[in-house]
Amino acid sequence: EIRQTPFRLIDIPVHSLGVDAINSLIIDVTQSSPDTTEPLATAVHAKTQGNAFFTVQFLGMLQDEKMLYWSYEQEKWLWDIDKVRGNSNIDNVLDLVSKKIANLSKDTEDILKVAACFGSYFYFELVAALVVKERPGCNDEEVHEQLAVALNRIVKEGLVYRVEGTIKYTFAHDKVQQGAYALINEKHERQRMHLRIGRLLQR
Repeated sequence: EIRQTPFRLIDIPVHSLGVDAINSLIIDVTQSSPDTTEPLATAVHAKTQGNAFFTVQFLGMLQDEKMLYWSYEQEKWLWDIDKVRGNSNIDNVLDLVSKKIANLSKDTEDILKVAACFGSYFYFELVAALVVKERPGCNDEEVHEQLAVALNRIVKEGLVYRVEGTIKYTFAHDKVQQGAYALINEKHERQRMHLRIGRLLQR
């Protein structure tokens, strides 16, 4: 769709981050010395394969799970390198995204699951309309307001962002969309959602 516009496009390849680049990022965030952060950088690289988006997400997950934390007693950032290395719950980027989404509220999860059925980008009003219909008996306006708050949370988490100059939102990475779509466990439920989207778009 983008390439069909009259604008001149420039492809900028985004290469994977090396251990040194990840180490520089960790140094900048934690204000720690390079020799102390290098083992952590190596462990993070092994988990994320240097993918820039997932490196940031993975570091956030480490902080959420207190494997990377601020010590008020020592007044510096600390981490449990053995737990980082041995965290078998997150062995690939899709696991990381799915876990992050699952830890969010029901509103955020519902938005992401429905949005994932639209494709790489979506319109909030369409997603909200479908989610509202999934909650019969609830106040439509209240649900819509709750979903708007949830969308802001999703944006702050770096999972989706608004396309500049439009009212469209897009997933920050295709793995985010895949992770959200994977939360719709039943095949018939996915088919039902796609059918509802099709009917909505035909109006």
